[in-house]
Amino acid sequence: MSGPTYDDVVKLLGHSAYNPAIVPQLEAYVKAQASSKAPYYFNANRTLVKLYQFFPHLSAGDEIISLVLFLALVEFPTTDFCALACLVPERVQSREPCVTLVRCAELLEACQFAEFWQVFGQIQTEAAASVSMKQAAASPETQSKLRKSILSLLAHTYRTAPLAMVLAALNVSSLDDD
Repeated sequence: MSGPTYDDVVKLLGHSAYNPAIVPQLEAYVKAQASSKAPYYFNANRTLVKLYQFFPHLSAGDEIISLVLFLALVEFPTTDFCALACLVPERVQSREPCVTLVRCAELLEACQFAEFWQVFGQIQTEAAASVSMKQAAASPETQSKLRKSILSLLAHTYRTAPLAMVLAALNVSSLDDD
């Protein structure tokens, strides 16, 4: 059985956005986003986190919440991570892998890109990170998306920049790397 499609989720949210019965479909959609089988959809992810607030007994634990935060992080430079993080309880944010995700977001916001990649790499080895998150963090699509966002930010900020700084910000060793 495959998970819900983007169109299914849009219809679901249009009809019953805060019905607790939609939690399993939204959780399946989060997993589909993490595996690149569905497009990122902030409203669906935010609705799921809000449903967890309203109905804490429906929460599948920290795995889905941290996956939602991971997906928002990859959307940098949007404010999605901040918007979702303020909905996540401090007790969840104080545990791994959320601690690492928050640190990654702080480094991106501070434009400390070389340091970001070091911390981001820890997600792949973090014991508390789900298999879905580890695979998503290691995927070339995720890393390419982050690199494009960082490169775009650098292009808007600098007229010229030393090649070594740009390569470090993109976590590549030469222009030939992906």
